[in-house]
Order: sequence, then structure tokens, then C-alpha cells
Amino acid sequence: MVSFKSLLIMLIGLASLASLSLFCINHHTPLIEADLEKRTTASLQFEGMEWSQASADGQVITLNGFAPNQALRHKAGEQALAVWGVDAVINRMEVTKTP
Repeated sequence: MVSFKSLLIMLIGLASLASLSLFCINHHTPLIEADLEKRTTASLQFEGMEWSQASADGQVITLNGFAPNQALRHKAGEQALAVWGVDAVINRMEVTKTP
């Protein structure tokens, strides 16, 4: 049988752990997003896709910009998804209309 004192100590411990976890998540989220943006941008630039811009919301990358053709637009999305830590890619790039 669990005593009231033991239960109270356990609840205080769980509340403390939850508070510490929440603080760490809120403090490190912007740093993680900035790192994902930096690494995704570097990966795209390495592949010659300077026309794309990456922004992060959590571990989801959104790509914007103007791709020269549909194949490169698709390739940029795959390249961004291959970056470690990226869970999903929202590809909002437009294909440039060439005359």
C-alpha cells in the first residue's frame, strides 16, 4: 500500500521533471530550427540549388524559391529531406517559366 507521503513525493518529482522538460524544449527549439535551416541550405547550395530558400518549423522544412524546372524542384525536395533531423519537407517552390 502506498502512503500519502510517498504519493506526494512522487507527484512533486513528476511535476519537477515535466517543468524541466518543458523549459529545455522551449529553450532549445529555436537553436534546433536554426541548425536545420543552416544544414539544409548548405546541402542545397552544395548541389548547386542556390535558388532555393529553406525555413524550419520544428523539424519540418519549407522550401521557397524559383526552380529552373520541375525535375530540379523535385530534386531539391529530396535533397532537403535527406538532411539528418528533417522529418518532412513542404515544397512551395515555383517552376520558372522560360520563354
